[in-house]
Amino acid sequence: MNGLLNLLHTARETAFSWPLPWGHPLTVLALVSAHAAAASLVALILCRMLPERYRGQRADGFIVLFTFGFSTFFLGYISVIPVFILLSRQRPSRLVPAESISTADIMEEDLRLGDRRFGEGAFTRILETKEAPVELKQRVFTGLSGFGRPDAFRIIKAGLSNPADEVRLYAFGIMSNVEKQYTDRIHALKEALKAEKSGYKRAEIQKELAQAYHDLVYFNIVDEAVREAALDEAIRWAELSLRESPSDSATYVLLGKACLKKNLHDKALSYLEKARELDAPAARTIPYLAEIYFRRKDYKAVKELFSHMETEAVFSNQLKDIIEIWKGTGQRTSTFS
Repeated sequence: MNGLLNLLHTARETAFSWPLPWGHPLTVLALVSAHAAAASLVALILCRMLPERYRGQRADGFIVLFTFGFSTFFLGYISVIPVFILLSRQRPSRLVPAESISTADIMEEDLRLGDRRFGEGAFTRILETKEAPVELKQRVFTGLSGFGRPDAFRIIKAGLSNPADEVRLYAFGIMSNVEKQYTDRIHALKEALKAEKSGYKRAEIQKELAQAYHDLVYFNIVDEAVREAALDEAIRWAELSLRESPSDSATYVLLGKACLKKNLHDKALSYLEKARELDAPAARTIPYLAEIYFRRKDYKAVKELFSHMETEAVFSNQLKDIIEIWKGTGQRTSTFS
């Protein structure tokens, strides 16, 4: 209280001792500045007293209170009080979900859509268009590398034959970096295997090595010249893993997929059936078994296999379409892979 009285006394003494006349421009500026400072102080104090739901919008609340306080001059210190009370008593509006919405209503809305990052064309179309800027093609390669899908890396590898030097070198840099990540991973696993004594842990490391070699082929990272050698390494490490852990269904699935890529259908069938006996998930075995029987033109076996699969457990929309067609329940009209 004493502090407030001292502040008022100082303000009064300052006002009466002001050397310039009241109509002087500097006097007016000083009064407006003091008024703005006082309005800011009042608005800041009231903002800190606002309810919890306004804490994230303090800047907006401060602007509203300051505007009311400053624009109404000396009456503003009183006018901000009803504004503060009004904000404090606001209640969140309850959102009622719409049961339906018409297309006409959507068309009449002024929708604000963000700019497209890659123009109006598909990724492959941008890469094939000679007039497309080099920077845009490089952004496409960067985006594809983040997908982590075989088709994405296949498109990037196709960029190695692009006539533009900048595009070709950029694609080479991405593929070289990805391949280096795998080779570093393989080297680290082999070093860890040398120091490991536990049979179970050795089996896990060997399975990871098999998976790494398999993924080099699966993601289209290695060249065709070393594709077979990578698959042979995947099979070798997987078989070594099974010696330590003969009941690991995931290793049998991995062996089956690697053999299938080498067109060793009999071995692939044997490994995948063994994985089913060990209760491997149907989504991990049935699609590959169905592919083997389809290549053998045993369509009855394909239909029988897919009859045991539920599409809810399948993440690939393309595979869902295939399953529903073979089960005779296909109602889908489009495929998004």
